[in-house]
Formats: sequence, structure tokens, C-alpha cells
Amino acid sequence: MNPYKTILIPLDGSRLCGLAVDAALPLAKAFGARVVLCSAFDFAPERFGLYYELSVPEAFEREIRAHHEDTLNRAHERFVAEGVATTTVIEKADPVTAILARARQEGADLIVMASHSRAAMPRFFLGSVTDRVLRQAPCPVLVVRPPEPK
Repeated sequence: MNPYKTILIPLDGSRLCGLAVDAALPLAKAFGARVVLCSAFDFAPERFGLYYELSVPEAFEREIRAHHEDTLNRAHERFVAEGVATTTVIEKADPVTAILARARQEGADLIVMASHSRAAMPRFFLGSVTDRVLRQAPCPVLVVRPPEPK
């Protein structure tokens, strides 16, 4: 019996999201799982302060979307090069809501995602995307953290 047929990997475009790809790739290969790479961004202009005020909103949103698309495309290429069936999805939505909905829609057996190191960031991340997904996911979640600095 194969415990992992579908692995969902949420990618946020950060440097850390590559850790989730690194962890999920051997799992997907070992179990013959299909991979769903997803990215969701919540375009809330007030989060971006002065940068938003000095930009054109449509152009700013295109920049954010392009960054997420680039992240998804690079990860997609890695999985396809290893023979793993992979699809990508990008949404303009609240990341937690989008990840949980996608996990249910795709019938994910596992979610693999990166999280910030507790040493690098104080526990104010209690409300972070990773923590919220971990608490509400319909399947197991593998949280990959960066190595602790030496």
C-alpha cells in the first residue's frame, strides 16, 4: 500500500521554499507520487507600505505574480527532470485558505512545506502560514526547517 499518492508543496517564493522541494523530491520518487506545486499570494497593498504607494498597483501585482510563477516553474522543472508527474497552481488568495482548499481538492496525502528557523525568528510566527496549515491540514504535514547556524 502506497501511503503517498499525492504530495502538495506550497511555495511562497522565499529562499526557504527550496528546502521543501529538496525534501519532497526523494519522497515523490520513492513512492511514485504525483506532486502538486502551489503558490498563493494575498495582494494586500497595505502590507507593502511606501513601496506600494510609489508603484502602480497593477504593475506591483504583476511583479508578485511573476515571482511566484518563476518559483513554481523552477521547482516544476526539477520534478519533471526526475520523472515525477507534476502540476502547478497559482492563486490570488489567502495562502492558508488556498493551501488547505488545494489539499482537499487534490486529495493530498502529504503536505511538504518550509518554515522559518525558530532560532532566526522568535515565536511570533505562531500565526504563520506554516503553523496554521499544520493545525488545520486534512493530511500529515512535513515541516522542513533550515539548519541551525553554527
